[in-house]
Amino acid sequence: MLYYRLTNFFQNHRRYVKSVDEGQLQGQNLTAAQLEKDGSCIPLITAPNGKPYYPCGLIANSFFNGFFPPPRLLPRSVS
Repeated sequence: MLYYRLTNFFQNHRRYVKSVDEGQLQGQNLTAAQLEKDGSCIPLITAPNGKPYYPCGLIANSFFNGFFPPPRLLPRSVS
């Protein structure tokens, strides 16, 4: 078994939950201007080059990337 704790990861935060565009996830091709007007993907609407993210929003662009080193045997302390 492995137990871990995440800090500063709030998937139930209101801003996180609201940051998604359902139409885009259903296949609608939306421009950056349409996404900015709607405002449902804030803060991840456009990339630094001005092109829209597909899919946009925090939900679609966040993932947990946990790295766990292989377990190692620690020496026993002799008392």
